[in-house]
Amino acid sequence: NAKDAADHIIASHVHDLDTSAPDAVKIVTGDFNHCSLKKVLPGYHQQVTCTTRGDRTLDLLYCNIKDAYNSAPLPPLGRSDHNLVSLLPRYRPRVQRKPPVSKTVQKWTATACEALRGCFECTDRSVFTDTETNVSQLADRVNSDSANYANALNRFYARFDCHDFGREREEMKGVLVADHEQEQSMTVQDGDVLKLLKQVKPSKAAGPDGILPKVLKTCAEQ
Repeated sequence: NAKDAADHIIASHVHDLDTSAPDAVKIVTGDFNHCSLKKVLPGYHQQVTCTTRGDRTLDLLYCNIKDAYNSAPLPPLGRSDHNLVSLLPRYRPRVQRKPPVSKTVQKWTATACEALRGCFECTDRSVFTDTETNVSQLADRVNSDSANYANALNRFYARFDCHDFGREREEMKGVLVADHEQEQSMTVQDGDVLKLLKQVKPSKAAGPDGILPKVLKTCAEQ
């Protein structure tokens, strides 16, 4: 009959929407005087619980979210014989559903910044600069076994490779050394570093090292 045909036509369109946007919220609303979507759309829930015409509920709203709205009747619009329906969302944001959480945030005061600057002023940097001027040698002393360990891993995983790439390796090394000699050495002045540190925005978040930009800017001269 016509009622069943209308139900299946509506259901067909809704199924197409479900296929094209499975995660979206779908709402089907209208005057369902002779239609019912309970059987053809079991995953959709009727949201209007108040009467819309006399003592009957004809203007329905189906949604794929259960208990999504609270319905309340309003006076009809103009000479309409159907009441308006007010739908208020029942959904509460997660921030309202979770209990409040207190966190302690430490802030750098002017006194703390001055104390830190004083610590930098009285630091004896000669302990670091006079010990060794070649940073690569310091790194080699700390990581003396890294090269041997890397070579051992290389021999283990390349033990099935019988081809000798010594000639190719030497050619590549020669090209890299030549390119490196042609490059100009980079020089960094203290003034350039100081200028960049003073341009840091103190309101930014701390970096991976946990140092706040405010501290870098405050102690730039130290």
